[in-house]
Amino acid sequence: MGALFGGLMTDRLGRRTMLIYNLLVFVVMAALQALSTSAVEFTAFRAVMGFGLGADVATGFTYIYEFISTAQRKEVYPLWAYAFSMTALLAVGLVLLLIHVAGYGPNTWRYPVAVGAAAALVVLIFRSRIPETPFWLARTAGTGRLTRY
Repeated sequence: MGALFGGLMTDRLGRRTMLIYNLLVFVVMAALQALSTSAVEFTAFRAVMGFGLGADVATGFTYIYEFISTAQRKEVYPLWAYAFSMTALLAVGLVLLLIHVAGYGPNTWRYPVAVGAAAALVVLIFRSRIPETPFWLARTAGTGRLTRY
């Protein structure tokens, strides 16, 4: 659902704003998942987090395609996809290390969720420094509202 509606929200709110909101939703929902006390809570938080993650993919593609030149896209897009894959592998390795150090127990499932929230928080800090795309700024002409072009 996030990927379906993320594009509309990205056009309305801006690319930078959505990149920050999407990750903020991810961080908060992942933290709530790690603290959840039932499968119902966990599932509800996971569903909302999935919306933010799906919207982030749509927003990320939009940001990349609007901010960089056509010639750079063929280099940057694979790098972005590669970063997703490497982050997943790094997260799995970190979780395995945590399990090895802390041991396996009834709350071990909380490790990957908490690690994901912490990692996303770091990325959120970096994202807060990125500029808005020139295309979106031109379309809104500084008003914050979309105009026809």
